[in-house]
Amino acid sequence: MSNGIYEPLLVVQQSVTTTPAALSNIPANAVRALITVETQNIRFSDFAPPTTSFGLPLAKDQPPFPYEGYLDKLMLVAQTGTATVHIAYYGKRPENVQ
Repeated sequence: MSNGIYEPLLVVQQSVTTTPAALSNIPANAVRALITVETQNIRFSDFAPPTTSFGLPLAKDQPPFPYEGYLDKLMLVAQTGTATVHIAYYGKRPENVQ
């Protein structure tokens, strides 16, 4: 996902259970994340802890979801069991930082 504004920083795999969890290993200069859900549907929220029935849903195997916002406040929760989530972090290219 490079449109000239963003540069890739890090890709992580995270296990998410039915207990809300923050994103892991967020690079200090990350401003965007692409979230892909591999094994179980999840929910997420950046304003209140998600639960198995509250939060915005992300279905397994749907296209990557681009998130721009408060990465340090974003929390994920599996709707059932344990979900494997892949997160690609992006930062602004130096020439685009203001």
